[in-house]
Parts: sequence; structure tokens; C-alpha cells
Amino acid sequence: MYVPWLVDAARSTGYPVVEVPGWQTRGHGGMRVVEGVVGHHTATADSAPGDYPSLDIVTRGRADLAGPLCNLGLGRSGTVYVVAAGCAYHAGASRWLGFLDVNDEFLGIEAESAGNGGWTPAQLDAYPKLVAALLRYMNRGVERYAGHKDVCVPVGRKIDPVGIDTAWLRERAANPTATAPQTGVEILERVTVTPPDAGEHVVRVYLAGSAGGAIVIRPRLGGDGFARPMWVSNVFAWGSDRAGVGHNPAQIPGHDPKLTSHRRYDLPGAVWADVRYSAAEPFEIDLVG
Repeated sequence: MYVPWLVDAARSTGYPVVEVPGWQTRGHGGMRVVEGVVGHHTATADSAPGDYPSLDIVTRGRADLAGPLCNLGLGRSGTVYVVAAGCAYHAGASRWLGFLDVNDEFLGIEAESAGNGGWTPAQLDAYPKLVAALLRYMNRGVERYAGHKDVCVPVGRKIDPVGIDTAWLRERAANPTATAPQTGVEILERVTVTPPDAGEHVVRVYLAGSAGGAIVIRPRLGGDGFARPMWVSNVFAWGSDRAGVGHNPAQIPGHDPKLTSHRRYDLPGAVWADVRYSAAEPFEIDLVG
């Protein structure tokens, strides 16, 4: 069978989702059953550009192994890439909870990481939320998640995902609404902005007035893993006393108004802000408290 609910599960995490064209019918045949999730890292170098530079290889495969090599990818920004609804070659020789060679029984997540234990705050938040969502859709408990290092045969053949402890991820998946302590950021709300056209416009957002107040502007990512460019010329913000606490990026020496990845603007004490932007496609603004 091909799993039709992958996109719905991914969207329920609250993170952006990229549907890789053809995912609905991509696979080495269908899944025999859907009983759990295996976590991986891609081992692509940190220097590789883009949010998910491994997208082509996990979709098309490599010289020694045909793709797809996972069902879902996890980008550096926390964006989820839906790659294949059918069987993916992600686990190889494997055994877990009585299941053997789990490719056609467990979904595989390939998260972007060089394999040195480095993860972005967004990934540490999104990874367990994605696992929780998938297990919820298949009506299975957190014991049905395991890392590649847990399921591989023989034991010790694989080490991924390095830096993601299986017990920690299961604990986080059991409580996916909690804020991951590693992030140091509390996202109060994620706002989607749909521009009326590609010209310059202003959108107003409202914040909590906290000392750690900020906004994070996130251009949308395409299927190639790269952000669609947009421009932010100014951000004007005000506190509850109507005094300006504005962040005027145009006054920063060397500031480039063009965004090709997410960018944070600190707005301590702000209760609302006007963002002047130009964008041809929808984008998100995270409100941080």
C-alpha cells in the first residue's frame, strides 16, 4: 500500500511542508504494513548549501542504491519534505520488535545533518514532533520509533542519527507540544502572509511585549530545498507606551534586504510591528516571546 496521509501528518507538526513532486506514487512498490518509524541522518556535509541539500539523493538514490531512500526528509529549518508514500530503501538489513528488514514496515526519516552530532534548534523541536505525528496517524506508541543504530543488523553497523538519543526522542514524541529546551526560543504563533502581488506591502503583527520579543521571517522553500527570495526593507515596532522600539534594518551597515533563508529581527518590548516587504509567494513570520 501507498501511505496517503504523510502530508497531513507532516502539516500537523506546525512546520512548513514541501511535497516533492510524485511522492504519492514513489516507492519500491507499496508498504506491506505501516508499523513504526526509523530515524536517520543524511551525512551530507555542513558546507552543502540550502535547507535540505540531500533532497536529490534521497529521492533518486545513488550509484549503489536506487531511490527513494526515505519517506520523509527533515531540513535544517525544520521543514518536512514528503518524498515517498511507498517502500523506501532506508534501513537495509534490520530487525526491531519482531519485524525483519523493516523498509516495507517502518517509515524512514532522513534528517539533514553531517553526522557529527550537530542539529539546529528547529530540528530538535521538529524531529520528535514529526515522529509523534506519524505514530499518531498509524495509531502506534512511541516504542515504535527507533534510530537506524537501534534496528541495524549486525549491531554496530550504523550510528545514525548521531546526537539524537532514542530515549530522548521518544520522551519528546510522547509530549510533542512541549517546547524543546535546546532551542532557547518560544514561538508564540506562526503567521502565514500571502502577498496580493509581487510589489511592496506592509503587514502588521502583534507580540507579547516581552524583553525577548522578536520575529523570524521565513521565506517558503521550493522542492529543490532552496528558499524563494523575498525582500524586507524595514521593520518598525512599538511598545505598549507607544514609544518606538523599531528595528530598522536599512540603517545597518552592509544590510542586504534580500532574504534567501530565515532571518530574525529582535524587538524587545514590542507589542506590534509593521514589516515592509516584497515577495511573490507566501511566507511565514514566527512571533517569538
